[in-house]
Amino acid sequence: INALPIGDVLLKGKHQAVRLYTLMDQQTAASDLPSAYADAFALLERGEPSACDAFEQLHQQYPHHALVNFHHQRLRQGLCTARVVMDDK
Repeated sequence: INALPIGDVLLKGKHQAVRLYTLMDQQTAASDLPSAYADAFALLERGEPSACDAFEQLHQQYPHHALVNFHHQRLRQGLCTARVVMDDK
């Protein structure tokens, strides 16, 4: 199964995060995106400041990819983590 990690999502009212993934279509899976995303996401998991640059590059290469945009926006807000806290149900 070809999938990209979304992050460790903590739902409102829960105490343990769950790793969520999104499936890739064949075109995305055959592109350079999965490898570049895996590298950028690894930086994000470690809280590395260089994750900002990595996702900025991904955003420039794949400006319409929803998951890349999601993390790009989060990093611009100062959220340098793979943990996604959901405040709303």
